Amino acid sequence: VLFLAAGVVIHAAGTNSLAAMSRMGGLARRIPDAFWTMTVALLALAAIPPFAGFFSKEAVLVAAEHTALGDRSVAPAAAGWTILVAGLLAAVLTAAYAVRLWLLAFRGRGAEAPDHGKQPAAMTSVLWILAVPTIGFGLTAGMLGDWFDGHGLTPSLTTAVLSTGVTLIGGLVTYGAWRHTTALAARTPIGAVVAHPGAEPALVEAEAMTSHTAVYGTIAGAPDPADPGRLLLGPLHRHAATGFHLDALYTVLFVRPVQGAARLVRFLDREVVDTYVNGTGAVTRLLGTAVRRAQTGNVQTYVSALLAGSLVLAIAAVVFANVNAGS
Repeated sequence: VLFLAAGVVIHAAGTNSLAAMSRMGGLARRIPDAFWTMTVALLALAAIPPFAGFFSKEAVLVAAEHTALGDRSVAPAAAGWTILVAGLLAAVLTAAYAVRLWLLAFRGRGAEAPDHGKQPAAMTSVLWILAVPTIGFGLTAGMLGDWFDGHGLTPSLTTAVLSTGVTLIGGLVTYGAWRHTTALAARTPIGAVVAHPGAEPALVEAEAMTSHTAVYGTIAGAPDPADPGRLLLGPLHRHAATGFHLDALYTVLFVRPVQGAARLVRFLDREVVDTYVNGTGAVTRLLGTAVRRAQTGNVQTYVSALLAGSLVLAIAAVVFANVNAGS
């Protein structure tokens, strides 16, 4: 659901930049189907009950809790504690970036989102087809035990309260950071000096970026001062914005070597294999031209060539016989 809804949002906004979406108003009203289904998907992703994601996460945490507290039949206790702590940390981070995505995409400020036309029913209907089971499986989780070899999906009280609590903390902290950064951005928007200080902050910011792109960057690429990630991550934000440079590392370790190998193969194919094939074809073509010129249709020419060839063979035979006799 989440990926399909994101596609609808990108189609409606005309960009895949969250920074640009955060500077648009009314995007949620323009695409209500994507708004509600993406909200459901993000709640499930953050494992908020009673959505399906809550029970799938709890199944992992309950197993980790049992292992950590004494059930050594599957793994040692250290593995259980590791998975339990990692799962709770992942719950906090997932809630944080889910809330950040929802706020930046649907609670933007500024001019109305561009009207790119109504999304077709084929694009929006599938969102509900996938969103309804996300809710339905969560509400019927207690009755699905037979589907999982008799193991119920009912979470334990400890992990349910703990995981939901840290999830809510992650979401609320992100929301509070967004409120704070939004207030700061509205107080001193980008380009307030070069535009109209008395105008709507978001419009001032958009006008400044449009007229001074070299200074502030494009609307899609300019940093968003209202992004709560800047406040929460601090100096790590610029590294997080680039995926902690994992793409650059992947490019160095894999992309460039593969591209180099591809260039080598292309060179061998064009400069070696093609040269050999083209050379063979050229020699064959020259031989064919020579043979074609010899075929004049004149009988006297053919007889003369036959006699000349016979004479050459006779001379060669005599020379060869003398050489053998001398040896």
